[in-house]
Amino acid sequence: MSIKLSSSFALGALAALVMAVTPADAQTRGRRQAAEPAADPAQVQADAQTAIAAAGVVCSVSEAKRLGVNDAGTAYEVACESGPGYLLISGETTQAFNCLALAVSATEEGAAQCTLERNLDALATIRPLAQASNVSCEIDQAAWIGQLPSGEDRYEIGCAGSEGYWIDVPKTAAAASNVIPCLEVAGARTCRFTTPEEQTAWIAAKYPTIGSGCVPAQVRVAGANQQAKFYEVKCESGDGYFLRTLLADGALDRAIPCIEAVNIGGGCTFVDTSAALAEASAARAAALSRLAPNCQPGDSRLIGRETTGDLRDVVEFVCAAQPVGVVGFLAAGGDSSEVLDCVTATLRRINCQLTTADQVKAAVQRQMDAGNMPCPVREFLVHGRTDDLTGDFIEVKCEDDRSLFGQFPHNRTRAAGDVMICARARLLYGFECEL
Repeated sequence: MSIKLSSSFALGALAALVMAVTPADAQTRGRRQAAEPAADPAQVQADAQTAIAAAGVVCSVSEAKRLGVNDAGTAYEVACESGPGYLLISGETTQAFNCLALAVSATEEGAAQCTLERNLDALATIRPLAQASNVSCEIDQAAWIGQLPSGEDRYEIGCAGSEGYWIDVPKTAAAASNVIPCLEVAGARTCRFTTPEEQTAWIAAKYPTIGSGCVPAQVRVAGANQQAKFYEVKCESGDGYFLRTLLADGALDRAIPCIEAVNIGGGCTFVDTSAALAEASAARAAALSRLAPNCQPGDSRLIGRETTGDLRDVVEFVCAAQPVGVVGFLAAGGDSSEVLDCVTATLRRINCQLTTADQVKAAVQRQMDAGNMPCPVREFLVHGRTDDLTGDFIEVKCEDDRSLFGQFPHNRTRAAGDVMICARARLLYGFECEL
């Protein structure tokens, strides 16, 4: 990422124009330009304001000086009340060059540079932009670091004892279009003004209730979805958590121990959870064997944990010698634990993955076939469970567009019963077909 000045010709003209034009110079080059009278500062500032507006730059000029005039146009240096200052060439078209970018990108002796005191202070220049962009930390360092292909300038901000940021600022705006916390800076580049210690201090101050007395020792951004952003935190004690924080306001929704976070962002990377996961997996398989003796558990997948009630672990299992796997809702005390197979689990909007969707549909098809019901199943919908909890009320959509309704035993080797058209199901059970 590097500064994009308009052309080598423009830079050459700019370098020539920043040289002060003296009467003696004018006499020796009388055919090129005439000596200028002393400029009225107020008029120079007004002309510079007109020039920078013509360049499409948002800037309320607080100080300006005219640097020279030649065939390329008039050159000014301007300082702005907020944001960077600029060197300008005002001619047929007006070009503006960010003073902080010129200072960073200058590689040759005599290259055009800004000299107004305001334009040499990167911190004073960038701080108002950051504050206008809702960066509320105590800003102690700042620098221009590049220009995006869109033309926006990118600045880095350091915060005293806390997380820093990159901000992307269009020349046509007085605030950032994008604010990137240093924790989210990806690839080979990193923030220069933010240390890992400042980042852990920031996460500890923002979320003081992590776990049980967790003092953060490491932190990283682990991913995001449409509702939340996730951080992985390793504690000084050696424990680890995933923090689910809400995108709406940044509030901590919950802290998830690493052993329960295997499906988030690839799982924890700071903490080795392999032994704890193996122990937990064995305990869950044992609990399943007590609840569902007909299921000899094979592979398993931790889907998550309920956020209300008994906070049961939700785990999918493959069952050896069974048509479909099961989903266990496993409570710590065991009293409210239950098991549903992958057909019934769809009633709770859980779709098995270890048992594929085709395998689940095939189980329903076998029950239709066993009942001598000619209906190639296109899709199905579980409407509810039978009163004795031994089966499901299932609507089936056939490939020929017929919709049927029946009772399907949880023993998926048994035939579906009482299969009927939807109008009769409405009369007998009050169910409306939806497929």
